[in-house]
Amino acid sequence: MLNKKEKYVLKAILDLSGGKSTVLLPPIEILKRIPYNIDISKRELKDILKTLEYDGYFELIESEDSKGERVYCIALTAKGQGFDRELLHYRRMVYFKIILTIATALLGFLITRILMLL
Repeated sequence: MLNKKEKYVLKAILDLSGGKSTVLLPPIEILKRIPYNIDISKRELKDILKTLEYDGYFELIESEDSKGERVYCIALTAKGQGFDRELLHYRRMVYFKIILTIATALLGFLITRILMLL
């Protein structure tokens, strides 16, 4: 599973891609989409992008634009495009576990009360 910073970076890339499978993004555009309470430097962003590429979420090519600024060419894979579904599935599993825990606690409480009355 991805850590917190990786999730925010991948979510920012998906938002900026607008449903396209390939997108050109300067690092500053990615960093603008990440909340301010998540502290990511440009160097750390590069490491996170390399990690996400290694994990198979997208293919990454670094280049420079006509002004000499760094630009990332990101081609999302099927795994990268399905990240939103993966996030939704993870949240559902967490909610299910919480509800199951509450239901088990209530059942245990009721059984204890019934046994005390007998």
